[in-house]
Amino acid sequence: INSIQELHQNEVQAAIISSPATFHLKHASQLAEKNIHLMIEKPLSVNIDGVEDLKKKVKARKLKALVGYVLRYDPCASMFKDWLKKNEIGTITQVKIECGSYLPEWRSGQDYRDTVSAQSSLGGGVLLELSHELDYIRWFFGEMKSVSAKIQNSGTLDINVEDSVDMIFESEQGYSVSVHLDFNTRNTRRKCTARWSNGNLTWDAVENKVIWQPADVIEEVESYQNDRNYVYKEQLKHFFIC
Repeated sequence: INSIQELHQNEVQAAIISSPATFHLKHASQLAEKNIHLMIEKPLSVNIDGVEDLKKKVKARKLKALVGYVLRYDPCASMFKDWLKKNEIGTITQVKIECGSYLPEWRSGQDYRDTVSAQSSLGGGVLLELSHELDYIRWFFGEMKSVSAKIQNSGTLDINVEDSVDMIFESEQGYSVSVHLDFNTRNTRRKCTARWSNGNLTWDAVENKVIWQPADVIEEVESYQNDRNYVYKEQLKHFFIC
């Protein structure tokens, strides 16, 4: 079918919303009104306007609505989360998170300046495009009390959105979580390091490894290999189960 208006012609049970982020709430709301379950690509929206209205529609119709933060289905992310529960690693003192790559190399055969990632009108910019980090901070470490940020456009990519951001969160427990996101550097990296009183615990999402580095003891490394689509398949399985 070619439009939401044609949905009455089919017995549609669920929909994946993968339009640009600025249209997510509009499309989700229209589909919810037709009693269709929702799998919404991240981020849910570019601002909070309309979010409460969508929540009310979903609740009133007893629908399932999930937001697509696929790193929650990464086996190494789950390993890392399990490690965080171990008493022997001590007390957490600080967290450092980095995620960066080079936007012009994200999608081969396409001018990166024409993509959603590079256009503010479509919800682009590093803060929303790399918001997986903002999601898993709360998944791993719980709610945050405060945040301060430096958001900038370096001017090196010829785009009208921010290409890097540095943030400092304060956790409910009192330790700080520092986050650096960018898409203007060549060395691809995606890491989360939790510093504990007994050592450092790192999740390397690029290398698919979890590394525990205790003081004066040989480090422990756990790794997992899967195909690129694994997390997306697992996410859809979860959605269908719901």
